[in-house]
Amino acid sequence: MTILIPSLGMAVTFKDIHRLISELSPEEIKQIRKKISDADLKKIGLLNNANTIEELNSLQPGDNKASEEELSELYSFISNLLKSGKDQLQSGPIFKVVKGDNDMNKVIIGPPVESSEEAAIEDQDSLNFIYQTILEYLKEFRPSYESKIIKWLEEMEDLFNKKLFKASLYYLENAHNLAKKYEAFHFLDTILKWKKVFVNFGLEMDQTVEEIDDSILELRIKAANFWQYKILNQKITSGKGKVFAKDHQLKLYKEIENDPLLRDEKEAKSISAKIAFNEILALIFANTKKYAKTKIYWKRMIELCQENPQFIYRNIIPYINTIHNYLNICLMLEQYDEMGKGIEILDQLPKKFPYMINRIMYEDIKTKVYCHKLNLFYNSSQFYRCFKMVAEIDYFLQKTKTPIKPALKAVLLYNLASALYMYQKHEKAVQKLDQILQFEDQEISTDFKIMAHTLKMINFIDQQSYFRLDREFEEAEKYFKAKKIDSQYHNELMQMVKDIIKDKNKDKQDKIFKKYLKHFKKMNADGENYYNHSFFDIISWLQSKIEDRKFLDIVKESKAKKAS
Repeated sequence: MTILIPSLGMAVTFKDIHRLISELSPEEIKQIRKKISDADLKKIGLLNNANTIEELNSLQPGDNKASEEELSELYSFISNLLKSGKDQLQSGPIFKVVKGDNDMNKVIIGPPVESSEEAAIEDQDSLNFIYQTILEYLKEFRPSYESKIIKWLEEMEDLFNKKLFKASLYYLENAHNLAKKYEAFHFLDTILKWKKVFVNFGLEMDQTVEEIDDSILELRIKAANFWQYKILNQKITSGKGKVFAKDHQLKLYKEIENDPLLRDEKEAKSISAKIAFNEILALIFANTKKYAKTKIYWKRMIELCQENPQFIYRNIIPYINTIHNYLNICLMLEQYDEMGKGIEILDQLPKKFPYMINRIMYEDIKTKVYCHKLNLFYNSSQFYRCFKMVAEIDYFLQKTKTPIKPALKAVLLYNLASALYMYQKHEKAVQKLDQILQFEDQEISTDFKIMAHTLKMINFIDQQSYFRLDREFEEAEKYFKAKKIDSQYHNELMQMVKDIIKDKNKDKQDKIFKKYLKHFKKMNADGENYYNHSFFDIISWLQSKIEDRKFLDIVKESKAKKAS
């Protein structure tokens, strides 16, 4: 069973209601509580019973049934809504489910104990009022700028047709100011045409018809300019994912970089176009590995959004992703102070924009913050801070109710595994790596699985668990062959592991470690950047084996030496 709300033209199910409430922030719930009247509290009170909610859910079609967990959350939400106003309600109603017409279940809500009358309320009414009650308050509380403009234009046209021109002009000006603020070009075009109508009716305006025509022309030039940038952006993003493999794409990026529109930010005639200008150049330089230049344009995008917060309110997700990209570039450039400031901006977003960030977005931000903090602490030699975060992040991963993007989760799991490995928690590290290897190939990049196989083998060597090392070596070898991994680094790595499995004697293994330390140092000196393939400091690890010291101590010394 679904309920059709005529004014909204959409079918509403119990899953829809759960989806609506699950995305509310605590601040929004408080606002809803404040706005609920005695009459609405009484209506909501009719659903304040877990059995009733289950019965109503049973009437839904199979695809729309809510899960037990969703029903439990819905019941808790309704119960909590009543807490602030329960003293305004009479004693709770009595619920009973009986067979109604056509064998459909019907909810009978009994009166308070002092009354003997019975009142039957159809299940559809119960669903109807809970949906409308919540949504009505949300619509008032969090309207989009588009909905405001549309509403004002409708009011304007209605008043204009009634010849109430002064009142009509008031709504037109409101719509114009808001559309201008958000650079809503399609609305502005309509608004300016209406202004011409007002002038032609002989109403006093601040512009003549000729001046309005000039404004329309200027607006359309701005809109066309913005779409030119959108087209350039599309050319880049449509080829994303094949960036490093194909020469013809590097040629395309070079052509786009030389486009006259990208000579100077002044070529962009609106804030929207300026944001697109900086995003295009950031993507070009990121894909061609010019990271210092990339950072300039990601940073400029953040500045533009902060200077014009209406563009964050319009859509906060691109702003979140821009900060995320900026932090990744700061990490590559080893600019840790700036990275720390950027993490703080990202971490504060849910507090700064509480009414725009639902639970899914909140947990996505939290995941990104954890990833960046682990990277920052690890690369700035604050290893114990990484280790201290493991329990907190584990708890977060267990409790999260929203799916985390596989690539982001893989980064998080690998960082956790690295932190655990640094403090010799080998079994727990392997558990995290196994989770990475369980992802489907299309969900994460090949690099993550290569890194996971590599660190697993390192863990087993440290534990001297040769049976498990042998099995993992076979798995890694099979995967490397399937993916045609044929770099010098990986060939040397796999040969080293093969030699270690073959010679378990400590003296012989010391010779193996010394032999491969020379090989990897030579690769590094020759410019073979093995970090691109591994993210594991194989040279420090080999030194730790030869000197019989903790890997953690060697890494600290290596980073301190590099920093000096």
